[in-house]
Amino acid sequence: RADLGDAQGQLGALQAAADALVSAGALEEAVEVTNEVVGFWQEDGSHPWQLALTLTTLARLRLELLVGGQAAEQDGSRKAAGDKDREDAPQAKHTPHEHGDMALASIQAAAEILEDFICGGDEDAAAARPDLAAAVHTFARICLARADHEPALKAAEMARRLFEEVGDPWAEAGAALSEARARRGLGQHREAEDVAEWARDACVSSGNAVAAASACELLME
Repeated sequence: RADLGDAQGQLGALQAAADALVSAGALEEAVEVTNEVVGFWQEDGSHPWQLALTLTTLARLRLELLVGGQAAEQDGSRKAAGDKDREDAPQAKHTPHEHGDMALASIQAAAEILEDFICGGDEDAAAARPDLAAAVHTFARICLARADHEPALKAAEMARRLFEEVGDPWAEAGAALSEARARRGLGQHREAEDVAEWARDACVSSGNAVAAASACELLME
């Protein structure tokens, strides 16, 4: 780069802007800025780990837009009679289905980059394993949101194993909860209940109160 300092300053500004937009709930705009950060790392070419982390962030943002868009479609909020604010609100740039497709593309690219990085023998390769586990779990969550239960189950099981290997019981419990949801979606109710019970107990043990409550809700369904 002609001026590395300027480039790094621009990157910092983009990342700060993305964080601010997420905090403000402006997810569509945060996606646009995060895409610019992805472009920065792609052009740089020397930091695959950072590129993978940014792609994972992008996938999670699109997952939120997917879930939010699905909820809006289900409750018919965009068609509420007499709701002038809704009528005047700008239309979403992408449908939930499109967000789901793009989220999957981003997280698959992130996982591939991380796998290559880890297999490449870099001195930081071992430190990237938790990020690979997180990317695989994000893939499972996206599949769950799309009701693609078979790939969700495979990814959730893999994420559980990876989180166990890196010694992250909190995240392992969260992945188990995703596995239980996937099994429920596939009609494996007995197995789903067993996994949900394990997830609940593991969440309590690891102090993951939010996931523990989710496990209890799943068990009561």
